[in-house]
Amino acid sequence: MIYQETNPTAKFKDIIRCYWALSGDAGDGVDYIVTPDCCMDIIFNFTDEGVKGRIAGACDGYYRIMHTGRVFMVGVRFLPGAFFQIIQNPCL
Repeated sequence: MIYQETNPTAKFKDIIRCYWALSGDAGDGVDYIVTPDCCMDIIFNFTDEGVKGRIAGACDGYYRIMHTGRVFMVGVRFLPGAFFQIIQNPCL
């Protein structure tokens, strides 16, 4: 599994922490630990069945995700509080 982060351009540095991608062959299973960082992410998970999108919120503890088979995910990680500025809503 390969995890990569790319910094945003200067235009977006005040709202985006990074763009990221996770890809590779997880085989029968790779346990991936997600650590809390106070950021919101928009995530796209590309599978053989299609693309699934989701919003991952800030969390106060780590959690585990079990990946199996081929993995290709991309995301945008927003700086703390920036996601709600974009949607112009203080909370969902």
